[in-house]
Amino acid sequence: MAEFMLHIIKVNVLSAVIIFIVLAVSRLLDKKYSSRWKYLIWLFVSVFLLIPVRLPSNARGLTIEVPKQITRTEYAGSTNALAAETANIPTDSTKNSSNEQTMTNDQADMQDSAGENAKDSVSPRENIKIDTIAWFMAYIWGAGICVAVVYKLFMLRAGRRELRRWRIPFTNSERIAEYNKLCKKMHIKKAPKLVASSKLSGPLLAGIRNTYLYLPERDYSGDECELIFRHELCHYRNRDLWYKLLMIWITTVYWFNPAVYFMKKEAERDIEFICDESVMKGRNHEDKLRYNQLLLKTAALGRHPYELSTSLNDGLLTFKRRMVNIMKAGKMKKGILPVICFTILLVMSNVFTGCSLKDSGEKQKKADTEAAADNVDSKEDEKPSGKEEEDSKEKVINGKAVIDPDTKAKTETPIQAEPEEKPTDPPKTEPTPAKTEPTELSGFMNRDALPSMVQNLGLQQASGVAFGDMGMRYEGNGIDVEWDPDTNGIAGRALISISCENNSSVSMEGIRCGEQYKEAETNLLQSGYRNLGDSDPSHKEFISDSESKIISIDVSDASISAWSWMNWPQGDFAPITTQYMPVDGDYKNASDGEYATIRITGINDNSFYFTIYKYIEGQGEQQIFMDNIAVFEERESSTAVFRGQQYTLTFDCSEYGTIKLSGFDDAITLGDTFWNSQALHTS
Repeated sequence: MAEFMLHIIKVNVLSAVIIFIVLAVSRLLDKKYSSRWKYLIWLFVSVFLLIPVRLPSNARGLTIEVPKQITRTEYAGSTNALAAETANIPTDSTKNSSNEQTMTNDQADMQDSAGENAKDSVSPRENIKIDTIAWFMAYIWGAGICVAVVYKLFMLRAGRRELRRWRIPFTNSERIAEYNKLCKKMHIKKAPKLVASSKLSGPLLAGIRNTYLYLPERDYSGDECELIFRHELCHYRNRDLWYKLLMIWITTVYWFNPAVYFMKKEAERDIEFICDESVMKGRNHEDKLRYNQLLLKTAALGRHPYELSTSLNDGLLTFKRRMVNIMKAGKMKKGILPVICFTILLVMSNVFTGCSLKDSGEKQKKADTEAAADNVDSKEDEKPSGKEEEDSKEKVINGKAVIDPDTKAKTETPIQAEPEEKPTDPPKTEPTPAKTEPTELSGFMNRDALPSMVQNLGLQQASGVAFGDMGMRYEGNGIDVEWDPDTNGIAGRALISISCENNSSVSMEGIRCGEQYKEAETNLLQSGYRNLGDSDPSHKEFISDSESKIISIDVSDASISAWSWMNWPQGDFAPITTQYMPVDGDYKNASDGEYATIRITGINDNSFYFTIYKYIEGQGEQQIFMDNIAVFEERESSTAVFRGQQYTLTFDCSEYGTIKLSGFDDAITLGDTFWNSQALHTS
């Protein structure tokens, strides 16, 4: 068991080193190679972890020896004390030389006896076998796996139950015909079943054995549906659900290794990048921009929490990287060379490194005992004896040291006086340099001012990424800015993307690198931005619906390490504008007695969550319609709709502070108009 656990530790350490090296190198290689090279490396590392084969080798370059048992020893205190006492017995200066010689011989005999007894005075105090420690570690590892398996199974079953609960047939015959035609074109024989969901906010592919492609109850155009179908069918053809299942199993078995969680997160991003590249390969510039718009449209709606699924929506956290990959689709290399290099490194490190157990029992104990005895004997050899000792004697008479008549000289060691301490000067404090204010870039965000900003920051021109060859891109000192000189966005403004990493000399709307994140968050919320979610503590996203701007922030040690800004939301991205928007709270259709309540939460520009309750005097409040989502299906509309299997509920929000409900008779027996007293009072 000890050798097995040592090998498991070695395998995890080697895998963690490879994972972190790949993550570090990918920052450079991702600009040149497709994400498929990392996809293959994660696959090889997963197999290496799941099948921890111990390869025998006689030519190991590095072998770590671990003792079979940990032994701690000490010498008997009584014998040591006796030896110390006899060594320090003072000689009486008033006795003659014969008595001194007799006393010296007695001391020698006593020290000889102490040296003989020292060989038997070594006794073990603690003896722990490494095999016992290995079994203890194995029990903890196994218990952790059991807990992780139960938790994962519970979460997966709960997610699958949620999908089944809100699954409804897909009835759009035109879209079904397009889907079947595309499946034949992609040579997919057993295609996923196309269904709709009244709960999801974006498309989703789920199910290992019986795979379903879920579409939300939203009106997608024909071009958007074609892109969605291609993306999800690409996941299905690449067996990405099995790939994600493998990553889930790796994090379950090696729950104690933080590196595998980084690998899983990066692998999930890579499969999205690969599908994006496959869908956009050979497409023109306009198709790529349209695809980016579709990604941002779905990313703003949030992600479904079901872990074992693939989705077009990977969130705003990776949107910028996906956008860059999409514009480069078909131009990047496959990356066979990095795959070969890292695979060889992983295999060779396993072959030429190893751990072994060494004996440390009786042999080591015997060696320690002999070493202790030799140490005592060597001290005896250093003691002068006979005439040499007598000649070197020094007598003390009347409190004065005199030299023996037979001794010709005496060597005295002069006592040196301690030097006087000189007062030390207080340390000089250097003046604190004055803080330099960062350059605020928000004033340069228009087509005419951007060239002067680029010149002031000393940026160098580079090839376009976000807007293809037509874009103007400049880089330098951790800053990159890019804009489209031809396409006009909202209100005729240029489409701009700017980012900064580890450079505190510039700021955007007061956000700069090195600033405390909490302070920046407070300023953004006060400026009208809203937080798009806190699922990733190291990356934050904020959006300004009124001005259609997005700011993303990377957080490291509670401070900002990088930020990016873009004014991309346009056209389909623009927030839905309504005459009136509902506010959070309860809307009632009566004041007392018996009444119904619509509880509104989670309001955004596209939808809101609602739950319907009924209050009966004497019985209290009871839920009669479960928590669900109503969606503004048309732009510039004040009507939100919920489409379920049994009910279609319509919420008319055209009057501030009131909602008119239709489609659910159990709630409107006392009237279809519901009002929020707090909202009406504040208006």
